[in-house]
Amino acid sequence: MVCDRSSQTLNALHPTTMNLTPMMPNQERPAILPQFPTDVYDRLSIFILFLLALVMLATCRDYGYSYDEVWQNRFYGKAIVSWYASFGADSRATNYLDLYLFGGLYDTIAEIVAWVLPFSGHTTRRLLNAGTGFFALLGAWRMASHLAGSKAGFWSLINLATIPAFYGHMFINAKDIPFAAGTIWSLHYLVRLAEKPLEASNKLLIKLGLSLALALGIRIGGVLLLGYAGIALLSGLWFQYRLLPEPRSLPSFIKQASLPRIIGIPLAIASFLTIIFWPALLVNPGVLLAAFKTAAHHEWGKSVLFKGVHISSSNLPWDYLPVYLGVSLPEMLAVLAIPILIWSFLTTWKHWQHLIPRLAVGHTLLLLATLLPLILVIVLKSVIYDGARHVMFILPPFAVLSGIAFSHWDTMLARSGRMVQTLVAGVLIVYLGRHVLIMAELHPYQYTFYNVFSGGMPAASSQFETDYWMTSYREAARKVIDEGRKIAEKEHVEFAKRKFTVGVFYVPINIEEIMPSNFIVSMEDKVANPDFVIASTRWNAHLSFKDMKTIHRIERLGMLFAVVKSRLF
Repeated sequence: MVCDRSSQTLNALHPTTMNLTPMMPNQERPAILPQFPTDVYDRLSIFILFLLALVMLATCRDYGYSYDEVWQNRFYGKAIVSWYASFGADSRATNYLDLYLFGGLYDTIAEIVAWVLPFSGHTTRRLLNAGTGFFALLGAWRMASHLAGSKAGFWSLINLATIPAFYGHMFINAKDIPFAAGTIWSLHYLVRLAEKPLEASNKLLIKLGLSLALALGIRIGGVLLLGYAGIALLSGLWFQYRLLPEPRSLPSFIKQASLPRIIGIPLAIASFLTIIFWPALLVNPGVLLAAFKTAAHHEWGKSVLFKGVHISSSNLPWDYLPVYLGVSLPEMLAVLAIPILIWSFLTTWKHWQHLIPRLAVGHTLLLLATLLPLILVIVLKSVIYDGARHVMFILPPFAVLSGIAFSHWDTMLARSGRMVQTLVAGVLIVYLGRHVLIMAELHPYQYTFYNVFSGGMPAASSQFETDYWMTSYREAARKVIDEGRKIAEKEHVEFAKRKFTVGVFYVPINIEEIMPSNFIVSMEDKVANPDFVIASTRWNAHLSFKDMKTIHRIERLGMLFAVVKSRLF
């Protein structure tokens, strides 16, 4: 009976009996693009990755510090290193703000690397953040290629790299982007484990453990990956048992599976790395429960801009995340998101029916990783703010689903006439070219992008958050320095000897690194009659100091992010 079932499975793979199934990785397929061999798409992907790497290296220093970086790897990372260096005498890492409720793996590594590299702290952290984001891009490309071939990998890479919110956060987000990288690589290795769990190598299990650690060592929400791991392992074992060439007793099969090794190696690695970079957990295991509570209901205490109204972050409407995702995705993905998910559900069902482990488990995990976090946030009424950045980790899995769908739809489209194929290809090229140009025009604030469904830019800036992390303060600070030089020159005073005071809303420390020593920088309410004021548009700070003249506006595509005011003009 098992052999008969295997024959039925092979027959089910025939194209005429399985229209919804994407082609397997090594098969050649028709396409709306020229009929290249399959490996050409890998070469195209590698070229794009190389180009992205060059752009990232050339532009990473343009991005300012984010609001959270003050507290995360710039202080929390130092506190963890100091805790170990002082043998626990410096206890800041166990009680520092609310960060002790988060793992410090990435923050600590960033702090150590910053000591080693001969760059400024700002440049080092831009490089590290960008590198981690690049690692996430690699993960999406590898997973899609493994599941559905090089063309799917190509489209997954394109789709993820052209999501402005994700691309922009790659340079400034030291928490959500590393977590996203850990998520997509964990999913990739879970799929490989599920294909043949009995033959899982120690090398694969170690890689899985390291990927899980990257996520768990940053956010406790990474425990979702442990649930996905359980689904992947049980599904893989079920598939392998069903497809055995000869009948076997279940107890002997389970014994051969070597479950202690399969479960123990990745779990031990992930647990060890999470714990050693989390001093508060080492000192007090009860912190774990508090971390779970914070993950579900973090009391932020501030308002967010949503549909033109400032509302409490603890009382958000259920559609907050769906709307923010809908208006911040590129138009093509926003329009096709629902069709992609519906197609993915249908094709996943087919894969389970026809006993195809790689595709059945892969699509299932991708759908769970994309949708389950959103459902949990809505059901638990979790506190969310800063747009949709807290669920940034769902974008790589969604990009993989979209890449697989695009690859399959491309094959279907190839059956149509040449005119239709040419038209679609032309529209795609024009659309993507224009979209990349918009991202370039927003540089280095790509994460403030909104699509036409939001009302378009700049109208969206009055409806939704834009530069909520105040990264524009770096550009504003340079404007202040330039004006200071002009004033000193006009007064015939040596620039270094001309003192200036600068009042900054919320995060003065984020610009102290680049300000010359003759500029005294402090919070705007800590200095009387400052010479300059830097104010964000968030919470309408830019409307303060009305008696001062606005001398510079930091803006892109009509969206205002910050202003520089001065009493010297």
